[in-house]
Amino acid sequence: MIKSVEIISGGASATYGADAIGGVSNFILRRDFVGFEADSQYSTTQAGDGQEVRASAIMGTKIADGRGNIVFATEYYDRKAAYEKNRSFFTDSWKDPSVGGNFIGFVFGANGYNPVFNTPSQAVLTTIVKPTGGTDVVPYGSLGFFNGLRFNPDGSIFDPAGANIQTWKGVQPNSGDLAYSTVNAYDNTLCNSTTCGTAPSQISQLKYNETEGYASSPQTRYSFMASGKYALTDSISAFSSARFAQSRTTTFLAGTNASYGWEATVPYNATTDSPIKPGLDYTDQTLMAQVLANPTAAAYANPGFIAHGTLDANGKALANHPVPVQMAMLLNSRGDPTAGWVMETYPLNSFGRRATVDTNTSWQIESGLNFQLPVKDWTGELYYSRGETATYNVAYGNNSLARWRGEITANDYGYHSSLQSNADNSSTGNGTGNGLGSGVGAAPGFGSVAVPCTSGFYSTIFNGDAVPTADCQYAVQAPLQTRTENQQDIFEANFQGGLVNLPAGEVRAR
Repeated sequence: MIKSVEIISGGASATYGADAIGGVSNFILRRDFVGFEADSQYSTTQAGDGQEVRASAIMGTKIADGRGNIVFATEYYDRKAAYEKNRSFFTDSWKDPSVGGNFIGFVFGANGYNPVFNTPSQAVLTTIVKPTGGTDVVPYGSLGFFNGLRFNPDGSIFDPAGANIQTWKGVQPNSGDLAYSTVNAYDNTLCNSTTCGTAPSQISQLKYNETEGYASSPQTRYSFMASGKYALTDSISAFSSARFAQSRTTTFLAGTNASYGWEATVPYNATTDSPIKPGLDYTDQTLMAQVLANPTAAAYANPGFIAHGTLDANGKALANHPVPVQMAMLLNSRGDPTAGWVMETYPLNSFGRRATVDTNTSWQIESGLNFQLPVKDWTGELYYSRGETATYNVAYGNNSLARWRGEITANDYGYHSSLQSNADNSSTGNGTGNGLGSGVGAAPGFGSVAVPCTSGFYSTIFNGDAVPTADCQYAVQAPLQTRTENQQDIFEANFQGGLVNLPAGEVRAR
């Protein structure tokens, strides 16, 4: 539809308004086009992705022996996603140990535990996190405070900020899956008041790279335009035009982590939740090493422990909030071992990534008259226009924090649960309520219909971000929808012409 582009580089606010103080670009359209033209284009990137298809057509004709003209034009455009992982600019940085990961301290695919201010004993931390000795780079000054620990696929503990990268049992760094690789760091504990001149030693730490991100987002767009004019008389002509466009764009984000501030605080009762006896001396590092080496020994095993997956006679979860051995050692050794613990999630497989689908639609129709006035060279224009724009956004991959906390604090992390807001909540797992325990009140975020969850989230938390059953995913997921609409109606009358002639030229008015 574009015939030419007219650029006025100087200030044009006198003609076009204050917004045009820096200049104006006028797109001159082919409103008098006669015939038919079609155009198609196809392209792809050097990496073999990001394919683009564009097809457009225009057709026009004269009517009523040339007194009028009608033009139609349309276009289709489609662009596929282009991925960062297909470009060496990104992959080289993922492999480079001198470049940090996409998220500082976040290892997606490994959920974990944040001690906050109720820290485990140094004896347990040293036994579990640093079994080969050495020191850790700790961002907050001492091992424990806000230093998030992560769960390996077997439920053991890994410190992503530590030097002992061999304790990570997930996908091994630099093994072909570039999501996990190593980054160089420096052990700043070697520099203190007496050895500040000593150069810190370099260590390797685990870093996470988001390998599924878009270098260019996919988009599909449709557009249409129609324009027509007709000379009613020699001095009056009618015109009308219609425009429509719709585009659909998909964006990509990392998984929806629930970390400190958006976390779930899990209740803990060592009497039933700990697989090892809560009364051991958790400040004795030698004893802790023996417990870790043989946790099922009679001297260490907790006879009151109720393991994950245990059901009562009614098929309801009997366990409260059981934890693996190393986690139990950490919790039992805290200053307050009876307090709940802050769970953090960094989902990769269990809930997938976040994404948005944005649909933008706009249309406008206008009709009017151009005419000459019986005064000198004056002309006039009357027209009416109506237009609408609508934006509809759907965000996927988000979880409801209220429902997530409801499931996590239910018996056995929601295993075989069925939660709803208006249920009788006096149950502690005997099937007469939602399993949250006496006095908790209505399960937050759930509707009046019971929401079942078969697998619960024990394995998702402690076994390498395992994918829960579909009903459990549905129980906590919360797609977000946003719709914005704007409507504009314009009725306008314009008149212009000459007033008087002066020595320097004619004075004209609008």
